[in-house]
Amino acid sequence: MLLLYYQYLTHFSFGIAIEVNRTDEIRVKREALQNEARHKTAKIISSLIPYGSNVYELFTAINQPLYEKRIEEWRTSVTLRLVKLEQVQKVNIKILSENEEFVSLLTKASLDAIQFHQEEKLEALKAVVINSALEISSGTLDYEELNMFLRIVERIDATQFTMLKLFHKPNLALADMGKPELINSTDRVGTLFLKAFQIPKEKVDVLTQMWKELHDLGLITSGGFNVQYVVNPTTTKSNVITSFGERFLEMIESKED
Repeated sequence: MLLLYYQYLTHFSFGIAIEVNRTDEIRVKREALQNEARHKTAKIISSLIPYGSNVYELFTAINQPLYEKRIEEWRTSVTLRLVKLEQVQKVNIKILSENEEFVSLLTKASLDAIQFHQEEKLEALKAVVINSALEISSGTLDYEELNMFLRIVERIDATQFTMLKLFHKPNLALADMGKPELINSTDRVGTLFLKAFQIPKEKVDVLTQMWKELHDLGLITSGGFNVQYVVNPTTTKSNVITSFGERFLEMIESKED
């Protein structure tokens, strides 16, 4: 049964099985021929350069197994999570496979997943897929919003995920990190981040640009890395994360358990 689910996901996650029409078949064959031609051309050119053939073969040997490994890990992980949800009747995989919005989200997430190695990005992509499946089942899916979240996951990196999670609920995050001395700190955002992760001051310029990018994406309230944050004692949340940012954080956290 699990194998069938795996094969099923393989089909609709990579656009192979949702009733491909004749035009699509022609396009796929044409692209395959073009790829093969480019591969042969690159191989011929590399053979004309001293040691070029060896370099080309080395590049292929490194990238092809890595690409295939990432696809396999992604398919297996998402499949197991969806099967687990179907077993407790939270989703219906057949219904999901027939939902165009879910197929589009899963396809984009799958294409993104094979490009990245950072665990934070991969887990965020998986969470968006799983949460979209749950929201389809509950009738609350906002496709435009989730598609935007996937684009944000693609754009930001692991350090920016860490920034968002730290300043969402700073005191709780610091407690989990084993940094009780920093709880209720009067430090500004940048200073606290450097202290919490023991980052050298030489990195401030890069971190400042990362912070500004989060502001440009609408995830935080201020683009200044020296802003003072305030924690609400009732909600334990800071004043740094926007409502859009909170929704983003909610959707990149798994709800499957």
